Amino acid sequence: MFNLIDLLAVEHPQKKQRGRSSQGGVKYRTICKRCNGRVLGESYDKDFKKFTDQTHKILNSLTLLALPSTLSIAVKPQRVMRAIIGHLCSVGVNRYQKGPHTEEIKSYILDPKLNLPSFINIYYWVYPYKRQILIRDAVLKDLGCEGQAYFWLMKFYPIAFFVVWDNPINYTFPNLQKLSRYRNASIDDVVELPLDLKKLPPECWPEQPTGSSIICYGNGSMGATESAKKRTIF
Repeated sequence: MFNLIDLLAVEHPQKKQRGRSSQGGVKYRTICKRCNGRVLGESYDKDFKKFTDQTHKILNSLTLLALPSTLSIAVKPQRVMRAIIGHLCSVGVNRYQKGPHTEEIKSYILDPKLNLPSFINIYYWVYPYKRQILIRDAVLKDLGCEGQAYFWLMKFYPIAFFVVWDNPINYTFPNLQKLSRYRNASIDDVVELPLDLKKLPPECWPEQPTGSSIICYGNGSMGATESAKKRTIF
């Protein structure tokens, strides 16, 4: 496991980087054991896991010779969105300061009758890579646009989730599927969620800067990759 800046530097390292090894899966420090276990685990994670497991099964059953453009999976979007927001909220430790949206997010996660707040948009895409990324509190600045986009990010095989805050002006992501289009669904409504299998972002988007963008990360932005020798997570 690496700090995200160190992980991205591995692409062109000046010296060999050493991360923290983790056996039996990737382990991150989080806050609030009760919320992670009881609120998310009992109420929302089953549907979140079902979504990712079904996607995993579909991808493993496909071949390049018979790869369709899109597929769909039946999911409960409100439960999946609450799981995404809840787990990203819990990233890191010693987070006591409240932001302008803290109470609205708390209410949304705890009250199943509420709609997803209008200042949150959640995008997703098929992510066929082993590298795992977890980011809370980051800023994407496109040098060709006014303003900036504040985002959270969670990427692991087979799905990536990109949470964008406050509806930034001139920032659109037309090639990404939008999970938050179902923000007004009821808690147990089921929809056929499309999976685009061909129009995928680059592996390191959006966490890696480009010639036309700048990225700023908050504390606790982490990544993990598989060891080529021992096949354990670093």
